[in-house]
Amino acid sequence: MGKYLFVDLSQNLIQKRKLPAQIFIDYVGGRGLATRLFCDIINPKVDPLAPENVIVIATSPLTGTSAPTAGRGHMVFKSPLTGAIGTSNSGGEWAVYFKRAGYDALVITGRAPHPVYLYINEEKAEIYDASHLWSKDVHQTTDMLFREYEPRTHRVLAIGIGGEKLVRFAAIINEKNRDYGRCGPGAVMGSKNLKAIVVSGNKSVSIKDEKKYRSGFQQGHHRLKAAPATKRILRELGT
Repeated sequence: MGKYLFVDLSQNLIQKRKLPAQIFIDYVGGRGLATRLFCDIINPKVDPLAPENVIVIATSPLTGTSAPTAGRGHMVFKSPLTGAIGTSNSGGEWAVYFKRAGYDALVITGRAPHPVYLYINEEKAEIYDASHLWSKDVHQTTDMLFREYEPRTHRVLAIGIGGEKLVRFAAIINEKNRDYGRCGPGAVMGSKNLKAIVVSGNKSVSIKDEKKYRSGFQQGHHRLKAAPATKRILRELGT
């Protein structure tokens, strides 16, 4: 059984909620889990920039392990760019640190009355004032937060000025150069007066069957190395 954090910024409310085992059988994790949680909460007719819109960030079952591409986080929300469901994913280590804090997903709704940021670690999850971070770009925001939190043990996900001004294609950036770029999630985060999410976690990710995991890991790694796209095209042209 897993768990997720539910955050209502309008109510200044944070709850730890359980996830039944069946949801992982049905939706696995990542985008599937995020979409399920999103659809359980969202009103399909809501304005994408209204407080009632929902942002869901989810990890995969392999996040925090050595499996290839397992560090990616997956985000689902109602897109201000299209008016339909929006999905985006990002690499880096933010999702890994979030998973190691003990969570499979984060659900955010509501709108804070003033700029805030969210802090999450293994022991607590809290909402803090972010007035000093507002009107700062992503690099400035990250650097300022790293003056408060140890950079070696924390990761920062943040929006810049475009997100604050509700630019409908604004991205959310983690680690300064990794982005949730599709469908305008930065505008949704900005509409909630949520400037950043700081995470820290040291819990190890347990693997039920180490032998099967190692076998699958080796097969997957071999196929990735042998595939034309990953063997040559991505190396020469990038993503």
